[in-house]
Amino acid sequence: MVSPPRGATRPLKIAFITGFGRSGTTLVDNILAQVEGIFSAGELQYLWDRGAADDRLCSCRRTFSECPIWSRVAADALPDADPAELARLAAVRESWSPGRTLKHHLSGRGPDEATASYLDRLGRVVDTLRRETGARVIVDSSKSPGHGWLLRRLPGVEVYAIHLVRDARAVAWSWQKKKIYDDSGPEPMYMSRHSPARSARLWSVWNLATEILWRGDRRYLRMRYEAFAEAPEKALAEILGFLDEPADRLPFTGPSTVELNDLHTFAGNPSRFAEGPVEVRPDVGWRSQQPAGQRRLVTLLTWPLLLRYGYRLTA
Repeated sequence: MVSPPRGATRPLKIAFITGFGRSGTTLVDNILAQVEGIFSAGELQYLWDRGAADDRLCSCRRTFSECPIWSRVAADALPDADPAELARLAAVRESWSPGRTLKHHLSGRGPDEATASYLDRLGRVVDTLRRETGARVIVDSSKSPGHGWLLRRLPGVEVYAIHLVRDARAVAWSWQKKKIYDDSGPEPMYMSRHSPARSARLWSVWNLATEILWRGDRRYLRMRYEAFAEAPEKALAEILGFLDEPADRLPFTGPSTVELNDLHTFAGNPSRFAEGPVEVRPDVGWRSQQPAGQRRLVTLLTWPLLLRYGYRLTA
């Protein structure tokens, strides 16, 4: 939910939702977007391919090129971006793996020439979004540690990291589910799936990389997804306080029911298409459905961070 710009120009806040996939990032993104002055861009890192190149369906149910927000962003920030340029931008994004990002971060080296050009284009996108939406805060739920590292190098923005963590065993179970993209067209396109071992490894790498990259930064908040789902109104108020945004008009119609409207995200979990009243509740089905062997394997591979984040090893 956005409002017209008011008063003097202040640094734009970017609420960067990070953590590993299937940790509730889309849900938190959708809910934040209902607060006055906040606009959700969804997974902004995929603008070049899933948005501009593939012209996927926005959550407003229009394609990227027909969306009243994204069509104007593309016209202003990507007027000269041909398919080759869009592919180059996507390739630069993919090159910023957690490993490469940590090496640059710890060495103190800055972006190379290709990345500097990428940042210039990304900065134009963010500037256009601010102008078109009038938002004080733009939510970017890209999650990727590398993308967050790049966002912090944009001039004129303040990046706030909201690090969502979820029990690794619940995440591993979710990654095995067969999910179809709601915007995949006549030929079904399914989201990628990970084995329990791969999910456990990626969960550890992404969460640990995020902690290292944001260590000591006052604009970093870690929150367990389970805590958000159990008390969403309280958790949202905490996030807004972290962003230094008012929390007096929250979009809840009941203790755990939120009204979702006016979303404009072109990439992310299919739940980005949710609208109307949505009940927020913990997803604990994995506890009874996940095979014991899988649970033991994931626990063995992730136990140091499970303990760090306050999870019991015998869940």
